[in-house]
This record gives sequence, C-alpha cells and structure tokens, in this order.
Amino acid sequence: MADLDFEGLWKETLVQLRNYLGEEEFSGWFSDMKYLRCSSTDAGNSIIAGIPSAFHRDKVSFHYKKQITSIFKKISGQDIDFEMEIIGKTAKKAEIPSYSSKKRRACPGNA
Repeated sequence: MADLDFEGLWKETLVQLRNYLGEEEFSGWFSDMKYLRCSSTDAGNSIIAGIPSAFHRDKVSFHYKKQITSIFKKISGQDIDFEMEIIGKTAKKAEIPSYSSKKRRACPGNA
C-alpha cells in the first residue's frame, strides 16, 4: 500500500468541510486551524491540527470530529483519528488547495 499524504488528506478534508458547511460556518471554526503533524502508533494513525483555543477545541470536537474522521476514512480508506492542540491565534488562515489522491508520501518517522 502506498504511503498516505496526511497533510494532503487534511487539506482535502477542509475542502469537503467548506463545501458542506458553507463559507460562514467553515470560516468560524476552521480558518484559524492548521495542520501540525501526523502521528503513528500501534493503535493507529492520527492527524493533529493546531487550534486557537480550548473553546474552539471543545466545539470542534463535539460538533465536527465525527464528520472529520468520516471524511478521512472516505478519502483514505483508513481509520484515522483527529486530534487538536491549542496553539493560540498564530495559525495562518486555512489555505484550501485541491488534493490529488494519487500524490502520497509517508508520515515523517514512519518510512
């Protein structure tokens, strides 16, 4: 199996969330998030995103985490967890490029 491009998966997930939620709702919760890294353990893979506050983390976790992990599974065919770390408002506004599922690379440290 080809290695998964976790950052590309995150970007495509944001594209799908924006299309589903609409610009206003998406911008309110996701524009200040940024991809930080992927994590791979014996329990599975995770994507970790930086988020501005505990309030954002709690709301996104309650309202959107299930949808995010569902999109991860739909795109990658794998169960991938979603975690958030509070980094403050230093996150750059989310850039939402298109994603090619053919472009894959290993999670650093997993090669």
